[in-house]
Amino acid sequence: MANPPISRIDFTSTTVVVVADTQKFTFPLKALQATPVVTAPTAPPTSSSSLRVGPSRELKEIADAIPFAQPGGEIVADDAVYLKPFHSDVWDLKIRSASGNPYRCLMDMRGGNGGGVRMAWEKSAMHLGAQTTIVGIGVIRAGSLTSGRNYSNEAAFYAENFARPGFLRLERCAVDNSGNGVFIPADRGASGNISYIERECIFGAKASNSVSNPQNSGPSHDRYIGCPIIDIDGSLDFGCVNGHSIKSGADMTLVKNSYMASHGGRAVELPYGGTGQFTNCTIVSRDDGNANFIGFADEEHRLPGLPTLTFDGGQILVGRSPSTIFVGAGANVLINPNVMVGSFGGFLAVEGGGTVKGLPSSVATVAKPQRPALPAWAVA
Repeated sequence: MANPPISRIDFTSTTVVVVADTQKFTFPLKALQATPVVTAPTAPPTSSSSLRVGPSRELKEIADAIPFAQPGGEIVADDAVYLKPFHSDVWDLKIRSASGNPYRCLMDMRGGNGGGVRMAWEKSAMHLGAQTTIVGIGVIRAGSLTSGRNYSNEAAFYAENFARPGFLRLERCAVDNSGNGVFIPADRGASGNISYIERECIFGAKASNSVSNPQNSGPSHDRYIGCPIIDIDGSLDFGCVNGHSIKSGADMTLVKNSYMASHGGRAVELPYGGTGQFTNCTIVSRDDGNANFIGFADEEHRLPGLPTLTFDGGQILVGRSPSTIFVGAGANVLINPNVMVGSFGGFLAVEGGGTVKGLPSSVATVAKPQRPALPAWAVA
């Protein structure tokens, strides 16, 4: 016998009443309620290549958006504190904060591996295997003293193993209280396809980096970069405790219009030689640092060409006695006449078998330099 046709369905607050022909069926409403299902974030119902993330959105974390990101697309993050590290191999992806302020849009790694947080590939907050641009994102606590030598390469940003030539570009990013700021291996098998570009980034403004560096043992720095080309413009580096503001293993290191200070380590080190050009920069030996100030070809001559490091325009200011420029044998450091060399309590010393040209016979006495103010876009 066929089921009678349904002629009416009535709902009450507690029941569903189904009338079929002359029959009436009553069902408790609670019995019809589906069990809630919790699912992983799904891609937003749009074909747009721009994904939004934030605490009030479907995609809560930047990491949640990576599986849905498109080559050439972007992820836009609301101002918030994000906790999940991630790996990306999406080519030409842009990850940016909606506000552009790296102190309002933060990734907090809570001490990294030593703090109990498994970093991406056990290395970083952002581990990048493809060309990527990051704008207005800050990273804090990507490393800790308990990470120590076991995770001395922990970093905020780590790039390696690009399948084809590309770049890591950081714009208006900030790193504080971490191990390394930026890490790109010196092994050209991992970094040979990478160029590093940095614009207006800030290191150590709130708290110095190299926190996983025990007892001045030197494993972590604001920038440990071994790819062929480095191009930095307009950045502020307030000193990396027991590490270097920049340790470059690049064939070509170009730094312009930037501030770099030593703080227990060197302000500048190009340990393998190569070509370095610092234009209109302020390089400061802080009076609370140690004697290491600038190092060039101080480990070995690994890179091709005549090792030459040039300072053109800007200032070299020394507060520590001595503040040592160490130049390896066969290498040359040139300080052009348009560089103002001044002392606010320290003096320069030269060591190693290389040559320093242009160092004035007498150094002008200057007032202790003021700490540079943060730009308006970085005021929290």
